[in-house]
Amino acid sequence: MTNLLSITAQGCGDQWPQIDSQVESFGRANEWPPDLDFTIRLMLEELVLNAVSYGSEDKSVTIHLELKSEADMVRIEMSDDGHAFNPFEDAPSPDLDSGVEQRRVGGLGVHLVKTMADEISYRRLDDMNRIMITKRRDS
Repeated sequence: MTNLLSITAQGCGDQWPQIDSQVESFGRANEWPPDLDFTIRLMLEELVLNAVSYGSEDKSVTIHLELKSEADMVRIEMSDDGHAFNPFEDAPSPDLDSGVEQRRVGGLGVHLVKTMADEISYRRLDDMNRIMITKRRDS
């Protein structure tokens, strides 16, 4: 069993199914319970697809993911070379009160990540967006 997964993808919106498959296999190899597997994969899908959709005009963002599965937690580091953007502070706040038809687009995916993760952080370093997430196995 390996407890480290590293993936690099260019313009990976269309590569998401392959990335997701690798993460799913990694979770299975590390005996993630179904709820942890679902949470990790949903958070990654939201963050990866947001980075691709909004990181550059031509969607040519390069993304690097590193997942470390430990006995009590999973640590995720995601970096991308898109426009500087802190999703945890710069994304619009989602409208959680209006009906689906009245809601504006944006912010809900980031809200889910913030709600599901145990720890989140962002920094811009060397022209890269860097997101760190910790998800405990027991939460």
